[in-house]
Amino acid sequence: MKTKQTLKKRTALMAAVLVIVAINLRPAIASIAPLIERMLTSTTLTSFDIGLLSTLPLLLMGFGALLAKPLRQTLGEKNGITLGVTAIGLACFGRIWGDGDGVMLTSAIVAGAGIAIVQTLFPGYIKRVFAESASSMIGLYSSAIVGGAALAAGSAVYLAELSNWQSALALWAIPAVLAIVLWQLTASTDRTTLHSQAATEAPHYRRDLRSLSLLAFFGVGTGVFMLVLAWLPAYFSEQGITAETSGFLLTCFIIVELITALLLSAKIKHIQDKRGLLLISIALTVAGLASLVLYPVQLALLSTILLGMGIGIHFPLSLIVASEHFDTPSLAGDLTAFVQGGGYILAAIAPLMAGWIRDSFGQLNMVWIFMGVVMALLTPLALRYSPQSYTHYSERVVKTEIPATA
Repeated sequence: MKTKQTLKKRTALMAAVLVIVAINLRPAIASIAPLIERMLTSTTLTSFDIGLLSTLPLLLMGFGALLAKPLRQTLGEKNGITLGVTAIGLACFGRIWGDGDGVMLTSAIVAGAGIAIVQTLFPGYIKRVFAESASSMIGLYSSAIVGGAALAAGSAVYLAELSNWQSALALWAIPAVLAIVLWQLTASTDRTTLHSQAATEAPHYRRDLRSLSLLAFFGVGTGVFMLVLAWLPAYFSEQGITAETSGFLLTCFIIVELITALLLSAKIKHIQDKRGLLLISIALTVAGLASLVLYPVQLALLSTILLGMGIGIHFPLSLIVASEHFDTPSLAGDLTAFVQGGGYILAAIAPLMAGWIRDSFGQLNMVWIFMGVVMALLTPLALRYSPQSYTHYSERVVKTEIPATA
């Protein structure tokens, strides 16, 4: 009995540390959007440059995830995640000198590299450590990422008013230090697992239609999330909504997304066939984007709620569906890393495209329309992700590595 209680306490502690680490994975990006107008007026950055502050981390997150196997073998999970969070902390702290344009772009690169390492190694670690509760823990992990974004976006304007926007960005080094300390105290390195993973040959996902479809599904949804995160306040400002209200609406979006993701993580283990939820996420997101274009002022709050609910389901569920294609932690981690890697590279186009369009045309409507259409096109893919297809896919890929159907 005592052993079971000790194990439960250990599991709860690891879950808490997982949350603290995950909270650090979005503030370096999410804290920028509410402060865009201040940054544009106090630096020589353009809207395109602001787009780069989101695009550069996404690109690095993508390329880092594609290097999952070498990173796991070279760094190991414990040291790799420590290195990643350290890079995030240093990038945030460096923004205290953010009035130099080069500092902001450099910090985006360093933060992106750190986020890439952590996000690459964490899903496999969760699959290994939490075993049967891995799906719920991945949902909790995804929710914590969203929670970090909510805290960053919601506090940015307030912190900037207390001091300046550079200090508001730099303060996010503090939770990174806390995460490093707690992670070092609690995480363990399973050398046997790492060695067995190194000896396992990963399937060639780039030649596999199912893995590519999972990549596209994750990438498009993440692209909408990053687009909203980076440009929603600026879009509302274009419509005559005040900066304070625009920041409030972004915070509402993230809080709704967080609550939705938390509810999903609590219930997901009871839902075997997830296609219905995937279709609901698509419908809610498309409806949110449509109301954003048609009634940007009248339905501003409704738009943010619909988008928060849609993406709150889509983001964690995309990772959960990918991870469930394999029972083996190393293979599940490799597939999830591939999906995240290519997905983040695909998603990186959205905020950069929005910045270019805003510089060129002075508005963002066509970006929301385009993303709504692309999101709707994910429907046929969602219908194919049945639980039976997971088994067929894993058996075929592991045994033959013959390209599977999407």
